[in-house]
Amino acid sequence: YTSDGCGVCNDDEAEACVETAAGANREPSHQCFKWNLGITVDKKWKQSGAVEDCWTSTKKCSLPKDRSKEAGYTSDGCGVCNDDEAEACVETAAGANREPSHQCFKWTWNTVDKKWKQSGAVEDCWTSTKKCSLPKDRSKEAGYTSDGCGVCKTAEKDACVESEEKMNVDRRP
Repeated sequence: YTSDGCGVCNDDEAEACVETAAGANREPSHQCFKWNLGITVDKKWKQSGAVEDCWTSTKKCSLPKDRSKEAGYTSDGCGVCNDDEAEACVETAAGANREPSHQCFKWTWNTVDKKWKQSGAVEDCWTSTKKCSLPKDRSKEAGYTSDGCGVCKTAEKDACVESEEKMNVDRRP
């Protein structure tokens, strides 16, 4: 390899040289799963099998909000969502833009009503256990620190109840 990193590769360097866009021949800033619209009949967004290198200043990743809809998402997985795809795109930390592992109801503390509030619908989760959780006492903020995805943490064992996927719902009238 004899090129200085600027311009095109010399003809005799085909095996050792790779041409890149201007400024792209530097170390990657982070890694993300790449997303592309499958060329199969189902026209669904497909995730790459492994994380790939990215070069963005944000060190963020993205993925299509609805992997069955072709329209709206225009990114490839590297970087933040474009302004014109806000309704179809989800931003994540580096390496976290993968297919969700399962779905659970999410739980947040409502500071006005002073109680735990359940999300209106199940939401995506990314945990290895495929379990859900919910606060044992919906009127006590202390003790429960999870969001509904995954098993109860050791520190919240007295304030948390575990459930199967999509079953962490408040069944009280």
